[in-house]
Amino acid sequence: MCKAKVGAVVAVLVCTMTAAAQDFKKERSPLVAGFNEFGMDLFKSLCRENAGNVVLSPLGVSRALTVASLGARNETAAEMRRVLRLSGDAEHVVSHLSDLTKTLGGAHGKSHYSLSSSFWTQKGWSIRPQFLGLLSKSEGLEMREVDFTLPGAASDEINAWVKKETRGGIDRILTSDSLNKEARFVVVSAECFFSHWLHAFSPKGTKDTEFSVSADSKKTVQTMRHYLRLKYYATPDVQVVELPYSDKRRSMVIILPKTFEQFHHLQKTIGPVWLERQVADLRDHMVDLSIPKFRLDYNAKLGKHLELLGIKAAFSLRADFSHVSKEELRLGEAYHRTTFQVDEDGTTYASATAVAGIPIPVSAPLPNVRFYADRPFIFVIQDQATGAFLSVGKVVNP
Repeated sequence: MCKAKVGAVVAVLVCTMTAAAQDFKKERSPLVAGFNEFGMDLFKSLCRENAGNVVLSPLGVSRALTVASLGARNETAAEMRRVLRLSGDAEHVVSHLSDLTKTLGGAHGKSHYSLSSSFWTQKGWSIRPQFLGLLSKSEGLEMREVDFTLPGAASDEINAWVKKETRGGIDRILTSDSLNKEARFVVVSAECFFSHWLHAFSPKGTKDTEFSVSADSKKTVQTMRHYLRLKYYATPDVQVVELPYSDKRRSMVIILPKTFEQFHHLQKTIGPVWLERQVADLRDHMVDLSIPKFRLDYNAKLGKHLELLGIKAAFSLRADFSHVSKEELRLGEAYHRTTFQVDEDGTTYASATAVAGIPIPVSAPLPNVRFYADRPFIFVIQDQATGAFLSVGKVVNP
């Protein structure tokens, strides 16, 4: 009998879109592989900043940024494509993104998954026809107009769309303070998932137990228990178990490091290739399973993390989104929120991501500095046309 007890250390949870371990790798398209790698990189960056709970949607964030990247050119486009692992031209990316959206979406018995997006523009703002044509080919992407000069009303309208698309799972992604009144566009993605377990936990088996939140701190949590046949694998460092959902298409993989040191190492190094190896080695076992019920509501500003991963020009004054409009634009802050709940019946989660395009100021604000020549200095007179030094000297005693 194998035991997978959540309570010794914090676990890493991964929701996958297939239940069969042998299909984990072969069913992934290059687009999915790239989004998975980017998502894990972003997850690790967020974990370095946050010692507490972290949960995000790699697909939701990737979709919003991919839509934004379609309007980028030159260095801006190159960086975004490299970080998101995009290949092929814009038409190719849109086609594969649409195929992925159609493949993932829909209801299967007591399971449901949807991933939608919207592109909000300032009322009356001019967009290049070629870019509009490209967006029109993207499955599940809605075009909306809003008045960003009224940030309160604009954020309410965007939030209402998010709430509808996530079936109430996310009620707010933007506030009037987070929405720039000079915004020209906002790309929003919304994701909704709910499913029953293939083998539900009995509420009668749920008991209060201790959960170790750190090496020297414990808390009492409601812990579910089940004894059943599951895919399981263990190494000297981790235990891995896969919990299938009722549609037998999706599953949750729980990775449980055996020590806090191993957990801290794993959250810095986990990646798709490592996860593939663990899942490929899963085999049927009878598992005495204990996992806590939990509910997460996680908010994050992604801008600085995206810059650390290599998307730098897009957020800077040298950004180039000239495929979108003649106006010079850059990205503002990127916002992400995920709610996630696990109980005896199954899993429910929702996520939303919002990325805004704002004008690059014609003249950037100048910093205030002091230059007091109250000590010896050197001077040069230079001809600007030729660069020739006409005079050079120093002043020690004026």
